[in-house]
Amino acid sequence: MQKIVTKDSTLATALYQIWQLLTRLIFNISEITVKNRYYCHESVVIRRTLITGEVLLGCTFKIPDGNTQKLMGTVNNLIFDFESHRLCLVNYQTYQPLEEPSHLIAVALYSFLLKQRKKVPVDAVVYYVLPKFKEYYYSWE
Repeated sequence: MQKIVTKDSTLATALYQIWQLLTRLIFNISEITVKNRYYCHESVVIRRTLITGEVLLGCTFKIPDGNTQKLMGTVNNLIFDFESHRLCLVNYQTYQPLEEPSHLIAVALYSFLLKQRKKVPVDAVVYYVLPKFKEYYYSWE
């Protein structure tokens, strides 16, 4: 970061915000991994905590006018917490949306679809990186 900022100081704020996100993520993942160590062997704790790969999701909803709407998507940032027996969907946003509820709706739908498929509650966390770092946590409840 220091080398880049030395060459172009206008990037300092953005890089600092990205650094804030990374340090927060490292802390959160470390905290869950340490807790999960009580539930599984050290040789598999990382693999069982950080769910890698894309999970394809889909569901057909019946809408009030009698028609159906198919919803499909993929998620690829999942963390499993053995203590609470829950998944957490992690969503990164590099911009602040005009309407924050739009991201809440998206993570709520993905959480619902994951719950249907995995049969465990699914919490969600949304990280906004720019223009200012923000973190929003939504429990399944």
